Amino acid sequence: LLETVSIATDYHLEISFAKAKPDLILEPTVDIALLDFSKIDLAIELGRELALKNIKTIREIAGM
Repeated sequence: LLETVSIATDYHLEISFAKAKPDLILEPTVDIALLDFSKIDLAIELGRELALKNIKTIREIAGM
């Protein structure tokens, strides 16, 4: 069941991104199951690191 939800979620994100046409998508590489909240701190830290690596692009997009 969780695999089905994960596939549906991925499909929904793909469609949403196609419609919204975001300027930048940051996707940290992390192996976390859909309901595995034990790695939330790791996910947040990886997201923070990725954002900092892309801060110049983020600022350009934001007009800063």
